[in-house]
Amino acid sequence: MGAMTAIISFGFFLAAFSLLWRSYRPMILNKIQEAAAQTPDLQARQMMQWLATPEGLPVFLIMFMGMILVGFLLVGLASGALAARLGRNQPRV
Repeated sequence: MGAMTAIISFGFFLAAFSLLWRSYRPMILNKIQEAAAQTPDLQARQMMQWLATPEGLPVFLIMFMGMILVGFLLVGLASGALAARLGRNQPRV
């Protein structure tokens, strides 16, 4: 039950994010470029600059959405396990 709730919640998050994508895109690209300029490691700088390209941004978004999905699933599974544990001693009607 917790996993299903997490997946449904992630779907709503994804829908809201896709609606706001046009306003977030310049901010995300700006933050990636700022981080690339501040890092002293040349390989990390090149990778961050690649992430700001039209080919790299979808890869970045997929990784970001994957981490968000894992977060939703962890919270959903923990809350589902807690609800099952707390509801175990309740009399059935």
